[in-house]
Amino acid sequence: MSLGSGSTPYIDRGPEAQERVKAELASKISEPEADITATLEQLQIQRQEPLAPGVC
Repeated sequence: MSLGSGSTPYIDRGPEAQERVKAELASKISEPEADITATLEQLQIQRQEPLAPGVC
């Protein structure tokens, strides 16, 4: 899905289109976010440090 496809931006296509775009973006963000969290946890385990506040 392209955010700027066609002559009408997605924001003008109604709430359903906006929700689809939000869901797509959230799904694209969640995988890298999980990778970052896992990497942080591994580094902290290697360094024997407690998890940063809010991470877990």
